[in-house]
Amino acid sequence: MHRGKLFFCLPLVLVGCSGRYILTAGDHVVTVGGEAPVVIRLQRSEVYKLAMSVKDAPVQFRIGDGPERWAFTDGLGYAGTPVPVPAQTGKYRVDITYQDREGDVLNGEAAVYAWHVGRPAVAVDLDCLPPAGGNDAEAAASALTTVGRRANILYLTRRPVAEHQRVHADMEAAGYPDGPVLLWQREYWHVRPVGKYAVLMIAVESRLISQLAQVRKAFPRLDVGICASDLAARAFTEAGLRCLIVGQAEVGVGNAMHRKSWEELAAAGI
Repeated sequence: MHRGKLFFCLPLVLVGCSGRYILTAGDHVVTVGGEAPVVIRLQRSEVYKLAMSVKDAPVQFRIGDGPERWAFTDGLGYAGTPVPVPAQTGKYRVDITYQDREGDVLNGEAAVYAWHVGRPAVAVDLDCLPPAGGNDAEAAASALTTVGRRANILYLTRRPVAEHQRVHADMEAAGYPDGPVLLWQREYWHVRPVGKYAVLMIAVESRLISQLAQVRKAFPRLDVGICASDLAARAFTEAGLRCLIVGQAEVGVGNAMHRKSWEELAAAGI
């Protein structure tokens, strides 16, 4: 029997008799006491660099001692289900388990952040943050730490989910406050009842939607976006957020706030 682990969103690889499994999952953010729509993708690679979707695979989801939830993968290898989240704020681990017909077991984890709906929240374009060791990294970390004392922080990136474990490690090394790392856009998910007992399952469609707009529906006090580029500023504005621009970038949006540097943001705040 082969065992493996997935932490955050790292593709989990489990070598079996006729190939290897690859399981990926992203971070999630949900209101306390609610249900997190946890979605994973299961693939199998029998040829180098060629990963095929695994269909009709039963996958178990669970947070701590909470109730078990099950879902079967679809034709693209996606499986998802609403997973109950505790009624306290915090970061929770979702345990993910799959056992194939040969008895090989895949154990994985994903992260869910539970927030109070009334607490202020700030979005940050993660791709604009100075890397650890850079001249501005310490100032940027100080600025965001100050912001994080009064508001929840979420990060948006264009980097694929397969790289998000590295993203979290890099953020920790640079001293940035922890928070969910989300894609700017993801596949559209919707919950639907399935089967005789109307079990709630998540269906994944191929069309992309803005993560930011979806999160803002759940957390209306998410109203500021920090970035350093016109592209990110436009995305924040389209989602109804006020923009705070760090640096000298010219942006084509109105009513943007400006800070000349991360040092100024650290000193002046939002």
